[in-house]
Amino acid sequence: MQPRAILFGSRGSIADVKDIEREAFNAAFAEVGAGWVWTEPLFDALAATSDSANFIADYARLRGDNVDVVTLNWLKDEIFKQMLSRHPLRLRPGVRDVVRAAKASGLLIGIASTESASANTTFLRSIAHSVSPCSFSFIGDDSSVWQGKPMPGIYQKALEVLGVRPDHAIAIEDTPAGLAAATRARIPSVAFLTSEAHAVGLPNFTRRLDPRSIGISVSPAARMARGERPRTSFRAAAIAAE
Repeated sequence: MQPRAILFGSRGSIADVKDIEREAFNAAFAEVGAGWVWTEPLFDALAATSDSANFIADYARLRGDNVDVVTLNWLKDEIFKQMLSRHPLRLRPGVRDVVRAAKASGLLIGIASTESASANTTFLRSIAHSVSPCSFSFIGDDSSVWQGKPMPGIYQKALEVLGVRPDHAIAIEDTPAGLAAATRARIPSVAFLTSEAHAVGLPNFTRRLDPRSIGISVSPAARMARGERPRTSFRAAAIAAE
């Protein structure tokens, strides 16, 4: 059965932003003199248990350090946005094909992100040459839910807004915590293999998305059967209009 909605779990499931994001975290730590340096293995370990909005709080708790989590997250986001303006982003393999096929079939597309709205906006502008912000009918952010991944709240919010049942959606993730959130929301999912460490425990991972492998049909019959045009979120339309 063809899904009714495709839910990208984060910016990282659309484009590879891991190295830029880790660099932004480390730059923020250096600016405030936190004395932290996150290596790639440490960053992967944090991603295995939480989403990036909670990395600083989780790491400070683990070390027993007292830091201003809100300020550090804000500073990291500001640095991340500056870096995005200097680093051209490439979509993950197959993402453009999936978005095009989903739009051609009249499916809804969302981003189940719990990052800040401003950072998401900058990200969407940075990939607008490949994927229009108007492609997305739902864009989550840190104001959408009060608990991040691996809790399922952001996926449940996306389903509610889009009016779609869990078994009529497909989640595309890039971290174990994100995959756990989708599983808890009872949404079938596929995950990008972002590092060898993430391969452990991921039952359904891929290096390249294929529309057919996640059940998307782009036949004329499928488009006629749908009989509706995908909605565009207000935020996505505003970004596209700028």
